[in-house]
Amino acid sequence: MDLRWDLLRPVMCVPYLPTLGPLHPEAVSAELLAQVFAVAGTGEFLPHDKDRRWSSRKDEHVLVDAIVQDQARTLIPTITGRGILSVHLYGAREHVRETGELAAKLAAEYDVSKARVVWFQDAADPVAASTRVQLRTFDQEAPAVEGIEALGQQPEAIRTTFPEFAEKLAGEGFVFLHSRIDSVGPVLVAV
Repeated sequence: MDLRWDLLRPVMCVPYLPTLGPLHPEAVSAELLAQVFAVAGTGEFLPHDKDRRWSSRKDEHVLVDAIVQDQARTLIPTITGRGILSVHLYGAREHVRETGELAAKLAAEYDVSKARVVWFQDAADPVAASTRVQLRTFDQEAPAVEGIEALGQQPEAIRTTFPEFAEKLAGEGFVFLHSRIDSVGPVLVAV
């Protein structure tokens, strides 16, 4: 399907693209969405895809041929190799039922055990599991916060304790952070 950006943009209340997740509002564009569609099903990553950190192949991709769109809503289905089918609804609440029906139909068609609707709204729905998306623009000059400093600027006696700290908090991702410590920018610590 040829998705029309002029129909999607007015119903996109959150800067979130399927398979990429939340993005800076200025990064969301027709060109970026076209790139997401271009790599769909190939296992390839876009250069800025956050999932590159965790895997050697892209697990989730858009089911481009199953996209539904009109003036009122855009439904973009995705599927993972782990058997999860999601239909991203860009549009009003009145389309949630239709989106759920499409998710169930596609789940049966692709023989997956889990299907869900990802819907973007301004307020929490009391019957749905909700996740808040918070965005912040960072610039080169981070504000100084008392007691928070770059690990690399600490005395060696403190810097050398980080590997042990990372091992103790391996379940929280600190081992991964430690393995990339030279390439991820300054690691901030409270000493």
